[in-house]
Amino acid sequence: SGAAPAVGRREAAWGARLARKQRCLAAGAGGFYLYHARKAAGTTLRAALQEAARRHRVAYWETEGLSIDPMFLGLRSIITVVSVRDPIRRVLSMYWYEHVGWHDGILHDPAGLRTLRAWVDEWKDDSPWKRDFARRNPGNVYVEVQNYFTKALAGWNAAGAAAAVDAAALSRARAALERFDAIFVVERATWPNHTALLRRALGHDAPLRATLRGAGPR
Repeated sequence: SGAAPAVGRREAAWGARLARKQRCLAAGAGGFYLYHARKAAGTTLRAALQEAARRHRVAYWETEGLSIDPMFLGLRSIITVVSVRDPIRRVLSMYWYEHVGWHDGILHDPAGLRTLRAWVDEWKDDSPWKRDFARRNPGNVYVEVQNYFTKALAGWNAAGAAAAVDAAALSRARAALERFDAIFVVERATWPNHTALLRRALGHDAPLRATLRGAGPR
């Protein structure tokens, strides 16, 4: 069929692009960039990319909490990595880490805890509080419960307009995703062929945490 040759061409183009960037690394140029997707193995990937940068003696860059600047996807010598995760699992992890962990573990203020439903309702795009927050914090995606990956990769709310996520935003996000050199899917962290792709991009065996190797999702 026509689909198979198209996939082959895309893989060949990806391989050629990655090989060019790895030649830059071998020459002591270029670097690594991580779009740190929150509660999607971002901290684990940070450690892996920082180790790769140390080994190659090149620079490391990272974005966390802000929608992506497309500039990082157009650099010919920078190896770029992003992760994705099941959206529901990501939101549940965010609730326990960002809300419960903050009020209970940091502030020691259990009275400030909200139920999961109340917390989600507060952070939903149609809540007055969230709309005001988005207008006051352009590009901020630090805590998102709806369409997080689309927002993060589409450059959502860069001007503070807090516009609804639409088909055009989804198209921009998909186009951005295509430009990454490695896309790490958290639910596939135990698949040898999946981690092999990350190892190929980084040039060494990435030190993934035990929780990602086989102890279930984070």
